Amino acid sequence: MREEIEKIVAAAAEPEAGAREIERFEAAYASARGAPFDWVPDGARLVARIFGNSRVLAGRLAENPAWAEKIALSPYSSRRKPIEVMRGELDAALSSAGGDEASFICAICDFKYGEMVRVVMRDLAEAAPVSELLAEWSDVADAILGAAWGRSQALMIARSGKPTMPSPGGGQAPCRGVVIALGKLGGRELNLSSDVDLMIIYETDEGGASSPSGARTTSHEFYVKLASTFTRLVSRVTERGFGFRVDHELRPEGPQGPLANSLDAAERYYEYFGQDWERQALIRARPVAGDLDLGAAFVEAVRPFVFRRSMSLADLAHMRRMKQAMERQAERSGRSGDIKLGRGGIREAEFLTQALCLLFGGSIESVRRGNTFEAIDALASESIVHPFGARTLSEAYSFLRRLENMLQADGDRQTHTLPEDERSLAALGRRMGFRGEAPSATLDAELSRHRKAVSRLFYALFTADYERLELMDAIRDNAERAGSEEEEIESLAWFRAQESRRVQELDLTRGMPHRRVMERLTIAAEAVLACALEIATRHMRVRFGRPRLDGGPGAGFAIVGLGSLGSRELDYGSDLDLCFIYEGGGRTDGDSPIANVEYFTRLAQRIISMISLPGRYGRAYSVDSELRPSGRAGTLVATLASFVEYHKGQSQLWERRSLMKARAIAGDEEFAARVGHSVEDLAFGLAPPPADALREEIVRLRKRAIDERPRPRPGAFDLKSGRGGLAELEAVVQMHQMLSANSSERLHSQNTLDALDALRAEGVLPGELCEGLTEQISFLRRVVSRVRLFAGRSADSFSIDDPGAEAVAERMGAAGAVELASWLDDRMRWSASVFDSQMAPYAIDR
Repeated sequence: MREEIEKIVAAAAEPEAGAREIERFEAAYASARGAPFDWVPDGARLVARIFGNSRVLAGRLAENPAWAEKIALSPYSSRRKPIEVMRGELDAALSSAGGDEASFICAICDFKYGEMVRVVMRDLAEAAPVSELLAEWSDVADAILGAAWGRSQALMIARSGKPTMPSPGGGQAPCRGVVIALGKLGGRELNLSSDVDLMIIYETDEGGASSPSGARTTSHEFYVKLASTFTRLVSRVTERGFGFRVDHELRPEGPQGPLANSLDAAERYYEYFGQDWERQALIRARPVAGDLDLGAAFVEAVRPFVFRRSMSLADLAHMRRMKQAMERQAERSGRSGDIKLGRGGIREAEFLTQALCLLFGGSIESVRRGNTFEAIDALASESIVHPFGARTLSEAYSFLRRLENMLQADGDRQTHTLPEDERSLAALGRRMGFRGEAPSATLDAELSRHRKAVSRLFYALFTADYERLELMDAIRDNAERAGSEEEEIESLAWFRAQESRRVQELDLTRGMPHRRVMERLTIAAEAVLACALEIATRHMRVRFGRPRLDGGPGAGFAIVGLGSLGSRELDYGSDLDLCFIYEGGGRTDGDSPIANVEYFTRLAQRIISMISLPGRYGRAYSVDSELRPSGRAGTLVATLASFVEYHKGQSQLWERRSLMKARAIAGDEEFAARVGHSVEDLAFGLAPPPADALREEIVRLRKRAIDERPRPRPGAFDLKSGRGGLAELEAVVQMHQMLSANSSERLHSQNTLDALDALRAEGVLPGELCEGLTEQISFLRRVVSRVRLFAGRSADSFSIDDPGAEAVAERMGAAGAVELASWLDDRMRWSASVFDSQMAPYAIDR
């Protein structure tokens, strides 16, 4: 057994110091107990982990050797100790202590440090998840705060009498008080050496207390004095240590405000003067001592302030400013190794989580969580955060919080900065459980990995690409596990299938709105394309080098999405309409240089083949590139200049309409932005065509599309291209967009329903017509979506004879396929009549 204990100490952060510490402890134990310490129990071997890992706690054990025996034999050496047990143990210790203040403080200090030994040894052994250990340490604080509040209240009542208030039924009722925790303690994720952020709330300013001598004290005076006594008991430093440092600065009005506030005063403050940072602080508000029912009433009273039903532009702007301030703070930290404030650190992970909870908590109750781990899980459960992003963030946050505790465990200091010398870094690495010859290098690599993950998510916050970046991280993580280039490419189809199934599950079982379904499917396609571009570029550059313009700088490249991809309206089984644009002529700079046009043609061909050729998991997407300049007759890639020149001088009206659903979705960031601006200008910035010419062209194309398709049989409907189908409704919207786009930038929208909202807001179309078009388009799209789900392919028609017709009808709320067919007949007749009226005097004969 002795050999096993020596191995444990030898694996510690500071093995030589550990050997000295354990020798000192054993001598102290033998002197106090008259016998050697028994290392046989499992709990004793956990105690051994303290030596060489925490100078402070090793010293505490030497000073209090009986603690080790108590901890080693406790059933809670290997499992979580309930807070009820903690409170019972603390009450027993206080009962046996003296009645003076010094004895009280010594008792809570001994309780605190004894529990710290137990929690830290479990952490060192990685015997529980980080979230559990932080919650357990928070329970220690709760127990101490509860005892200190009870003693402070008893002292105040003995001195000033019990505070009362008028009772609704007449007479007097007790005026209650409560301690509200915020920050890490409020979230039940307190670290070892953290302050506790507290706020004192009492019931009302009406009434007060009368001392035995008859002196009158207002309720406000009573609770301010009680708060002061309570704070002193918790935070007073003695030779035995202290309970916890207390910070009251998050209370209403901060340091200038009163130490205690009535429930009504606090509610009025937040209603009229509360600031946005206080909303974020109150996410973690939790009653921890005093009257917990009053605490629950306070949390409920401020809930409308914290979780607003809807976020205004001002709210979002302020959160962006807070994020930017944190970014500047992280920049100032530089490479100082601050794991809390530095880039990708604890503060960024918490801000990211809390910001999402604030954004969605007004309408989604389940994300109103003060605990970061629980909040991440809730955000993932509600599909606000992708499962991979949630897992990545949770793992990173766990690592950072454990590292924070391991930093603080050695000296019980409130530090978040990594040591700079190699010896201390190596010791920290071993404390984290990294073995081998270079624990500091392993620590650095793991820390870098997790901080990069947090940083990517944090810096994507409030951008349109947030969800896409989440998915790209998931795809990259999966691709990195591939053993070959073929497996890497196949991972794109695998991911697309997985993500499509996930969205389908949310659609069918969770009732995700169909517009959100289309957005999610579009984001998945964008992520797959962006990652395909990364993979293809990496392999192309190995062979040919980087493409450069004739002048020397790198040549940009962008993928433009058109059709339903460009308008963010992809459905199950949708094709991807793509166009490829590059910056200009030149050559690559590799060992085998080729002209830019050849390089980018090969790059585009490679991307298309990567996502469209069938493999082990099928194909990711079918690709259509016929909407490029000159269609099939044109080159696969075009320079930006030739693209603009073509659409300004040679393109037809239908091609301009196709640009109204086009946007740059991947590529070199700066160049893609230029392409995006050019596409928008070509689609919406040019002078509109004559209205009659536009109507005539739209009707001509509709006639041709209808004539090319067989006449539908009774009970069958071509939902997309048929008479009264989606194509006609979208043509109406696009016609009015094109004719009026010069008058308002709000009309520069690729998305059909967004465009309808803008047409109504700008007074281009009557509100009643816009509502009818919106409802009709949404209905037909839902039918198409259900048809595709049950057909398992990209189908745009419904027939009562289809095998899945009854299932589609059931999902649409119809009594059967015949009833759904009747609905479709009525709706598509309405759509056709709207189309004809908007295109008059031109009409479709058939």
